Amino acid sequence: MKIVSIFADDIIWSVKYSDDKDNRFHTLLTQWRDISYLDQFFDKYWFLVEKSRIWKGYSKDELILRTREETQNFLILFKKNYERYLKYGNLDINQIFKVLEGTHQPLGLKAYGNYNNLRKFGKHALLRLYAIETEDHDLLITGGGIKLTDAMQDCDYLKRELERMRSIRRWLEDNDVKCLEEMEIMI
Repeated sequence: MKIVSIFADDIIWSVKYSDDKDNRFHTLLTQWRDISYLDQFFDKYWFLVEKSRIWKGYSKDELILRTREETQNFLILFKKNYERYLKYGNLDINQIFKVLEGTHQPLGLKAYGNYNNLRKFGKHALLRLYAIETEDHDLLITGGGIKLTDAMQDCDYLKRELERMRSIRRWLEDNDVKCLEEMEIMI
């Protein structure tokens, strides 16, 4: 696995796993805009949609459209925050991500889920990006997914994302990593 800078002058990073062509951030954004990928994804996990209290009444086409719209909104949000960073020299990660766990630990786990949109319009978000925030308030995106269940733990592919995030956090803590820089790590 490799840690690579993706955004805002080495403030936001992503992991690139050895079996991936690109870093997780770019891979997820590409998948979430790809109609063919989304069609196959929703076919494979339709049983989760049917059990969901939130997504049960949606058609596959509506979920595909919504995923693509959320991806576009996410990119707009990141662009606005990057422009704010360029103008004022700081990036408020908490405007984009919320804490999942680890608020009292040096390396906290965070998730992006379009929470600002939820507060404004009462809409639930499908997309999640998972990240680790360092002591220096850098952000390391470890993965993400389309959340069709109430909790991450109710979905196998999201549980794997959570375990991956926790594993990377443990490695960073065990190796006393204070500063993210492009580096290879073995987990």
